[in-house]
Amino acid sequence: MDLSSKDFTNYRIEEMDLELKADIKLIEDFTNAYELPFDVRSVEYTIGLFDEQDNVVGTGSFSGNILKYVLVDINHRESNAFAKITTHLINKVWKIIDIFMFIRFQDIFPYLKAMVLN
Repeated sequence: MDLSSKDFTNYRIEEMDLELKADIKLIEDFTNAYELPFDVRSVEYTIGLFDEQDNVVGTGSFSGNILKYVLVDINHRESNAFAKITTHLINKVWKIIDIFMFIRFQDIFPYLKAMVLN
């Protein structure tokens, strides 16, 4: 997929209502597609990142000072989507000194490989 002509600046961040079943299902469906089951009981705050066609292209949550469920659709991983999600979440918890993010190695490995090769 050629992403060079795609404008990735028009993402919209929307706070999910963690008491609304439709919002929870939207995030669960997205994360389950990437084998990352979403547990609403383990988070305090969750966002969805949407493209211009209102498709979910990313999500992120936090609980305390731990970022969780940060996930970007495979077709948007070369964009600024990850940065938009993490920046938004960090700004929400900025008053906490230490912030932790747990990731699966296989998800970050391509980025680490690219950093080493460059």
